[in-house]
Amino acid sequence: MNRCDLARLFIFKFGVCLISASAIYSSADAKKLRGDVVTMKNGDRLTGEVKSLEQGVLYIKTDYFSGSVGVDWSQVQKVESTATYQITLSGGKRLTGTISKVEAEAAPNSDFKVHAPGGDVPASSTDVVQIEPQKRSFGRQLTGSIDFGYNFTSGNNSSSLSTDANAQYVASHWAAGASYTASYSGQTGGTTTNLWRRSYLGNDFSTEIHTFLDCPIFCTVHSRICSCARRWALDMADTSSAPTKTRSAG
Repeated sequence: MNRCDLARLFIFKFGVCLISASAIYSSADAKKLRGDVVTMKNGDRLTGEVKSLEQGVLYIKTDYFSGSVGVDWSQVQKVESTATYQITLSGGKRLTGTISKVEAEAAPNSDFKVHAPGGDVPASSTDVVQIEPQKRSFGRQLTGSIDFGYNFTSGNNSSSLSTDANAQYVASHWAAGASYTASYSGQTGGTTTNLWRRSYLGNDFSTEIHTFLDCPIFCTVHSRICSCARRWALDMADTSSAPTKTRSAG
């Protein structure tokens, strides 16, 4: 078995493993919703689970709607929830705790409150940029995706195979992620090309330092002669004031 066949077999097995893992972890039993209550300014009440706040839209999952319902955050009068969330304010400040929202008339500029471990933190609801649930375990807080594809053309006997997987974990004061991409393309008697790429991402929210490491490997096989090139690039950026620092090597 030549190197091309070995590479193709490796990518195929890797894709099968990723798909199997995805099927295992994506299966979850139906559970009873928590019982959060969202009251709108017009008097409507939604009961279920507050899922997130993104781009001015508050999403809540209920028993009587399919999927999550999005409502205008500016039209929300009151929120009652016992879950723990990660909250991002307009100035970039991040907080973790349970949340509550009261009528703006009752508490001007402090109608939104984060009940953090160190004490309550009041804020204006207009300053809330994002709300994300904080899961109780590492596995539940971890997010990611898996893609797998294969293509074969009988006319020129060429084939291509690609696999992509990524995962990210977001904590209160930091975030980390990784991605892996593997691809193969070639045809019988011709040139084949393999690519393996690994990327790593890190964010420190307290210092606003962003780090990105990219590690691609390119391999080309022609007439049973294999040539490979390895490159890596490291980007470090302080998003508060410092310029981006980039290091690379071939």
